Amino acid sequence: MKAGTRLRVGIGVCLLIVTGCSPFPHSTLPSPSGARPSPSVSVPSATPTPGGIAVNLHCRLPVFQYAASPGGWVTFPGGQLTLDAAADVSIPGVTLPGRTYNSRFNRWIPVPWAWVSGDNARYAYVGADNTVHAVDIATGKDSAIAGARDMVIIGFEGDAIYTKRTSGNELWRISPSTGSVVQVLNNGSWQRVGHGNAWGSTFSQLPLIRVDLRTAGTEFWYSRGPVVNVFGVDAAGRPVVEVGPSDGRGGNIMVVLAADQGDIISPADTPPNPRIFENTWAAPSDSHGVWLAANDGIYLVIPTAVPFMTKVSDVRAVPVGACN
Repeated sequence: MKAGTRLRVGIGVCLLIVTGCSPFPHSTLPSPSGARPSPSVSVPSATPTPGGIAVNLHCRLPVFQYAASPGGWVTFPGGQLTLDAAADVSIPGVTLPGRTYNSRFNRWIPVPWAWVSGDNARYAYVGADNTVHAVDIATGKDSAIAGARDMVIIGFEGDAIYTKRTSGNELWRISPSTGSVVQVLNNGSWQRVGHGNAWGSTFSQLPLIRVDLRTAGTEFWYSRGPVVNVFGVDAAGRPVVEVGPSDGRGGNIMVVLAADQGDIISPADTPPNPRIFENTWAAPSDSHGVWLAANDGIYLVIPTAVPFMTKVSDVRAVPVGACN
């Protein structure tokens, strides 16, 4: 194991090693975005340990189950699923991935969690006309704010919508108030935004890069193992990532605490098991932690000083909002 990586192994995660294909209804779990690392790079590893830590949850977590249902609620304690027909929401003429529940206005929203503003007042999407739209949730007013050919929304952070191009490597900032479109960086593969930063890579292989969204300054944030997925950002602004091999197998889940300082919070995956964690959409974060979907249930990354992860439900669904 390389210096700078601390092991917090397998706490409450003794069911991570699975076999077979994905139980998500429509396909196997998607491949992660971003480039693959070189096979020559060593990967931190860990050994699973039995046992778990009880997490005292009293809330309802909104979830989405692809084609199996419009969505619903996993209720804690218990971790059981109740379907909700009201989750069947859409934007006419636009096919969008996912949805979320907006607790401020107590309604389902037809876009992923990361596309909703931090104050839960607006959400963004790319329309059929290749234009980025912003919707005022209280009034329903839908405003086309900027032409954005081939744009993909990464997140809605502060008073800005951050996007990348499907055919390029830029990071863009779009103002929903003025419609201005500004290039933040002209290279890189960007996965998530949160707490004033963007996370991704500027190279064809390794390191995790942190971008200050105010200054566009970049900083190497983790280079001791190949970061292939950025799931989300916890309440302390620390990214939850997957550090994995180059051959498609799943890797360790890690919270990067500071530059080149990571806590592994899951055991290493071993052949021939597939990658089991869902990474199509940003993992939602709230006061409880960061919620991750896996082939065998739902996991919660607890944002303590020494973070840990525990399985909280056997329901196979994607968390799509805060647990309230």
